[in-house]
Amino acid sequence: MIRILLYLSPHDIISCRCTCRTLYDMCNEPVLHYLVQMERCAVNDDMLPGLGYFERLRILEEREEAWATLNFRRSVQVSVPFDPTDTYDFTGGAFLLGTRASRENDQPTFGHSYVSLPSLSEDKKVEWKGFNLGISILDVGLAVHEHDLIAAVTACVFLAFLFIRSLTSEKAIGRGTAIR
Repeated sequence: MIRILLYLSPHDIISCRCTCRTLYDMCNEPVLHYLVQMERCAVNDDMLPGLGYFERLRILEEREEAWATLNFRRSVQVSVPFDPTDTYDFTGGAFLLGTRASRENDQPTFGHSYVSLPSLSEDKKVEWKGFNLGISILDVGLAVHEHDLIAAVTACVFLAFLFIRSLTSEKAIGRGTAIR
């Protein structure tokens, strides 16, 4: 019967719980309860394989409690070992800051440095990676989940160039493409 209930939407599982005591008990099985809680919390099941549903429910409930009280157990401090500019982007667990050629405040952005932020469940050393284009950068953008890319828009007197790099392999893609 549980296998049949697994085909239902979380809303239908909740409706079945209200019909009788037998269905109420069946719908409180950990796998069905977890599906309902995932829908309620608007999350996807991206946990490590091999975790039981009791453990998944516990993790989900701890996550919701942390968001409800804004009481996070851990934080990650990231030191910035260079002089950043006001160019930045933050998306998909990656943090990018523009860098200057020198420490003078009026210097434009000539490069970018980025770091992949660790999840709170892992103890990973944060390491900055960077790239200096040697030309003034107007803006940067990240497309981490979609394409694993960093894009930098630069400008000369009459032309603008778009530099695109892979975030993980650091290979240049489409370097020097002129935009008119």
